[in-house]
Amino acid sequence: MESSLKPIVEIVVFNNALFQSAVGDVTDDESERYPSEGVNSLKWILGHVVTGRTLMLELTGRKMTVPWDGVFQDKLISNDLPTLSEIVDKWNELEKNFVRSLAIMDARKLATAPSSIFPTVEKTTLAALAFMTQHESFHLGQASYVRRFLDKPGLVERLIS
Repeated sequence: MESSLKPIVEIVVFNNALFQSAVGDVTDDESERYPSEGVNSLKWILGHVVTGRTLMLELTGRKMTVPWDGVFQDKLISNDLPTLSEIVDKWNELEKNFVRSLAIMDARKLATAPSSIFPTVEKTTLAALAFMTQHESFHLGQASYVRRFLDKPGLVERLIS
């Protein structure tokens, strides 16, 4: 594995555990509750995280889509969201492929410009992966907050218990 990817992989592996921690004790109905006006539901946040992970996989050179493409881009209150189980199943599929895909990336690929635009100073695939990893972590923090609204333990608290 390219040494510049090791910190990203550490965070990705931790995020995988946080994602699993977010869903184990939440029903589909609970995941659709909005903590307040203007705040996304747990289901929306996790669907957004999964959609972001597909983009991260694409940065490695692999393409994988979600059947709900575009649904989790902007805040959306809808009854047409996939079930929490479908979101988790897609995450599990992505999780299996993502770390393996990172492990085979080389320095040349990491130094190339990504196919999408990211708000990074350096316009490389490595910088895009770093940004998306931070983006994923940010939203998993939101998921932890929303779980508290649902009277559930936070993600890290659940992980270490």
